[in-house]
Amino acid sequence: MESSNYPHNQKIAENHVFFSIVMACYNVENYVEEAIDSVINQSFNFNHVEIILVDDGSFDATAKICKQYVDKYPQNIKYFYKENGGQASARNFGIKYASGKYINFLDADDKLMKNTLKNVFDFFEENHSKIDLVAVPMYFFERQTGDHPLNYKFEETRVIDLDMCWCYPQLATNSAFFKREVFDKFQFDTNLISSEDAIMVNKLLLEKNAYGVVKDGGLCYRKRFDETSTIDTSKLDKRFYIGRLYGFFKELVDYSISKLGYVPKFIQYAIIYDIKWMLMAVERFEILTDDELLDFDEGVNYVLNHVDDEIIDCHFKKDPWEIKKHIYELKYGKSNIALKDDDLIIEVNNIHLDELSYHFIYLDIIEIKNNHLLISGFLKSYFQSKDVDIILLFKSSKHEKYYSSKLFNYFNRKESDIFKSWINFDFDVPLKVNEEYEFTIQVKPKKFDSTFELPIKFSNYVRLSDVSNYAVWDNFMIHFKNNKFFVTNYSYSKMFKWEIRIFLVILKHMPYNWTSALFIRFIYLISFPFYKDKNIWMFMDRIDGADDNAEHLYKYCVDINDGVDKYFTLSNDSKDFKRLNSSLKNILPFYSIKQRIMYLFSEKVISSHPDEFILNPFWGKNSKLYSGLINSKKI
Repeated sequence: MESSNYPHNQKIAENHVFFSIVMACYNVENYVEEAIDSVINQSFNFNHVEIILVDDGSFDATAKICKQYVDKYPQNIKYFYKENGGQASARNFGIKYASGKYINFLDADDKLMKNTLKNVFDFFEENHSKIDLVAVPMYFFERQTGDHPLNYKFEETRVIDLDMCWCYPQLATNSAFFKREVFDKFQFDTNLISSEDAIMVNKLLLEKNAYGVVKDGGLCYRKRFDETSTIDTSKLDKRFYIGRLYGFFKELVDYSISKLGYVPKFIQYAIIYDIKWMLMAVERFEILTDDELLDFDEGVNYVLNHVDDEIIDCHFKKDPWEIKKHIYELKYGKSNIALKDDDLIIEVNNIHLDELSYHFIYLDIIEIKNNHLLISGFLKSYFQSKDVDIILLFKSSKHEKYYSSKLFNYFNRKESDIFKSWINFDFDVPLKVNEEYEFTIQVKPKKFDSTFELPIKFSNYVRLSDVSNYAVWDNFMIHFKNNKFFVTNYSYSKMFKWEIRIFLVILKHMPYNWTSALFIRFIYLISFPFYKDKNIWMFMDRIDGADDNAEHLYKYCVDINDGVDKYFTLSNDSKDFKRLNSSLKNILPFYSIKQRIMYLFSEKVISSHPDEFILNPFWGKNSKLYSGLINSKKI
């Protein structure tokens, strides 16, 4: 081992143990080897590390694998079998056999990064009197990848003063290292289905109000593909709700008050960070009885009344999960809708939870089909359909009319009493030829005689954008300007005038891919009178290959004389391009100028793949510069 891994001037016995890695194992035959190897292969000398494998009643090959490692490293690895009692009991069991100066509780399906032990050891030795715990970053792998949400704590290696940095919670033990002696006082709570580590860690942190963070190294945290880890399955167990509520959150509040006489801010922040995951679990409404739900809400109310509003607001400025309204309603009671300062607000206990003016109307679809204007979109906010209606104010030279929307839920866009709600709307408005229209989408509160026009935003798939702000549908034209829509009869001169304005906008701002957009739009503009009424179908499988449904359908119908111009497209680098081009007509290289122009004039795009990023040659090339030119149907 390098000398930098030891305190200076200290003589170290060859078998001295600095780290004890206690690993609770339960049916982990597919993972435990990786976990053990990650410890063995540390840059820190394995002679000074022990691994304590506690088999918590596994019935797969876990025992066999663990014993093989014991045989190979008898001085460093110990194996114990016990009847199944849960992770907390397995860890407590392992602590009794740990002889290291520092202890870690690596999960048997996770891994330590190579330099973790070395960096933790060096830091612990330098700051030994100040802290009892050192944490390292966590990185997801397998089903989910990327940084853990709390990795912002690890910008630099340092000691965190929790009185100053109260928004730096530590909840896990698999990514933390502890002094051996702290377990003379603290253990894992065997009554908890999860959070047995979080309650222990935070009681420990109350001793010194500080802990260390080491930015180099870290824990690789496996999110299993089969979703069989404790954190994945616990939401279906009542103990995840009632047990954790009283055994972790309320216990931590009461413990803090008994120790200090108050709940410090870092404990409040840890509570609000962790309790949100429980409150987001909608499974509780099916698992708990009505009486249990009432008991749950009362317990949450007790806990939240010991969390300052400042802490809640601070957390939900950082956090992506949008359940702030649910948190405040559990703390103070039901919110109400009010009209204040020309805005519609949701408030509770004089706290503004939402304001309608913060939001946008998003459009997914706008098209004209069979003389009907079809619009689909959504409003996402804390407002629900019981609070507001989405309406369409439709004006013509002869009349003015309000249209109510059809409301519905998608599986991933739903109204909710917990999260922000999606109000999905549909409009179907008949149009008359030779009539001009102007319309706006408005939000109308149900309790107040007023309406609100929110800014319109276009999704990536809708056939309009802020730049490409007009479209031609059959003999109608739609134009978007100043947050209003205008419908007129088709006129090439009007289209030409609108197109020149778009040219000027693109030239003024010069967005990404602007030169190509100007060139394609110019070709489209001068070609439009000749192609407007042509029937063009574009066929494709994948950009880099054919020989799927679209190719075989194309072969069947390419020579049928039905007045439809048919094209097949794929990359000319594809192995199939030469084969098709030698035997079939109208094979276009994907992203060639002709292919892009024909794509814009296509009535139908027929493919074995529905994805826009595969079919659309402008996708990823600032596609909003072309949105209004595309009105093909995907088949």
